[in-house]
Amino acid sequence: MEAVVPLPSNPTLQSARKAFARAHICQAARELFFRQGYGATTFDQIANAAGTRRTTLYSHFRDKAEILEQIADEYQDGLCAMVDLLHGPVPDRDQVQAWIAEIVGFVRRERAPATLIIGLGIGQDTPDAIQRTSERFAQTLATHISAFAKAANRAPENARASAWAKVVLRELSLACLQAARDDSNSEDALAVATDLFAWFVREHA
Repeated sequence: MEAVVPLPSNPTLQSARKAFARAHICQAARELFFRQGYGATTFDQIANAAGTRRTTLYSHFRDKAEILEQIADEYQDGLCAMVDLLHGPVPDRDQVQAWIAEIVGFVRRERAPATLIIGLGIGQDTPDAIQRTSERFAQTLATHISAFAKAANRAPENARASAWAKVVLRELSLACLQAARDDSNSEDALAVATDLFAWFVREHA
């Protein structure tokens, strides 16, 4: 699914062309990142895949990290919108399970960016753009769910809740990654992630 880039109100032809070019570059980069990995992909390869010159690429993005940031932001826009589907402030297990099923559907529809972003997010050297988008998802959950609001509060007494929130979201991300890859063990991983999420939102409400 190609990213939809919002155009400014009353767009000029020039701004519309720029938005289209940026979306085209991001689409080409996303496929390269997905196929051969973010670290292995060069700016020249992105330019070739987008059918443009390296100098033209620089007129839209400073480097591939900035391209990754736009891809991650667009993915997180959709993911954060899914939080509205989760009943708060303390959902029960059935509600958590239904919500995670919706998340899995989204991840499967957005398989390429999801695999890229989740994979980079659970690695040792997480790019800053991915770190920021992960924090954004946790912050969005904090506006709906009591346990995540507590985890977002940096008071010393909430340190345990903050640590558990990171574990819960990591396990959910891993389970969704397995589901996106159609891993045979994904159902068990999702069941564990559901149990852990439901326990967390109840225990730390």
